[in-house]
Amino acid sequence: RQFEKDKAAFFNQCKAQHAVCWLCGMPIDYSAPKNTSDDSFNLDHLYPVSKHPELQFDPAGFKPSHTSCNRLRGNQDHQHQSEHSQDNG
Repeated sequence: RQFEKDKAAFFNQCKAQHAVCWLCGMPIDYSAPKNTSDDSFNLDHLYPVSKHPELQFDPAGFKPSHTSCNRLRGNQDHQHQSEHSQDNG
């Protein structure tokens, strides 16, 4: 399936670039199997799939994240998180 190929290509690109988590800005443990620990890689989407299922397979919306950060984000839009972070900062 094209989606699986796109996901694998995105992971390999992120790993090669040592891309950090787009939510917290900290390094991702690319040596750990995906989605197995808090610091392991998790494919996140710019717009939550639950709110925008039509964008689920669009590689332009793929974002590198920690498994734990994506879980904490839930289905919030990233803009809301930015506003929330600014409130606490």
